[in-house]
Amino acid sequence: LDTSSGHHSSPGSSGAPSGTTTLHFDKVFREDQQELFAQLQPALLSCLGGASCTVLAHGGPQSGKSFALSGLFTSGETHGIAPRAIQVITEEIERMAGSV
Repeated sequence: LDTSSGHHSSPGSSGAPSGTTTLHFDKVFREDQQELFAQLQPALLSCLGGASCTVLAHGGPQSGKSFALSGLFTSGETHGIAPRAIQVITEEIERMAGSV
């Protein structure tokens, strides 16, 4: 994983020309749940205006993918991306509906 260039190469399928698959990415996040969501929130809200948005958690076993996406449901501080996104998008839809 080369976080400076935005590339990750891994063994690919037998049909891959070089035997590897290269993934291109914009950023590797190392923040806590709250800071991570603050950086993703503008992209997530842009989908309400028609933009496409994908949040992908990639990594090996036990690397924190599920925790990043779902978090813990015990308190708002430890909620992951999905529960936070549902809350913020629902609030934004309600706000938009109220301004019509």
